[in-house]
Amino acid sequence: MGGPRDRRVVILDSHDIFRMGLRQALEEHHRIEVVGEAAEPAGAFEQVMQTRPDAVIVGVREHERSTIDALAWLLARRPTNVLVLSRAARAEEMEAAQLVGAKGYLSKDLQVAQLHEVIEQIAEGEAVFGDSAGHLVDDEPEPPGVSDLTSQERRVLELVGRGHSNGEIARELFIAEKTVRNHVTRILAKLGVKRRTQAVLIAAQLRSS
Repeated sequence: MGGPRDRRVVILDSHDIFRMGLRQALEEHHRIEVVGEAAEPAGAFEQVMQTRPDAVIVGVREHERSTIDALAWLLARRPTNVLVLSRAARAEEMEAAQLVGAKGYLSKDLQVAQLHEVIEQIAEGEAVFGDSAGHLVDDEPEPPGVSDLTSQERRVLELVGRGHSNGEIARELFIAEKTVRNHVTRILAKLGVKRRTQAVLIAAQLRSS
């Protein structure tokens, strides 16, 4: 049995062989203990409620939107640190995982040592997202345009990345909501993106760097 500092992990993936291999890979690390696994979201939810893990690993197959929807359902009922592993890491899917509250999204093509490191980060509540090739975002250079942001714009971007509304940001920073809207408009322009959800992903990248 693991000691009090061990990372307790639950695995959700519909593929039996993948779950078995992932369990073996995780338990090679002396501080990681797999306390539950399930093939279906309902089973994973039950495991999470019973074991209260430090992290949940959710496997997603290509174009398997139902798993992301189930993840949103689970996190709404039991907030926890979730890492999504995808067979074919895609920006759209990564964005969806981020928006429902996942702490990480990476390709399944991870080295074992890298997986151990990511679990440590996820268990601590850090965000770890990857690009379309599955590389860790925090291994990449700072996104274009970030260096052009003022200190206030960086604070606004951080709060946008944490899912705050314009009104919530205004109250947090003691500024008018119209000022927040103006900040967001300038932030999007400087980052070279059109949608707020794209800024959310950039904010996640900055948090994990």
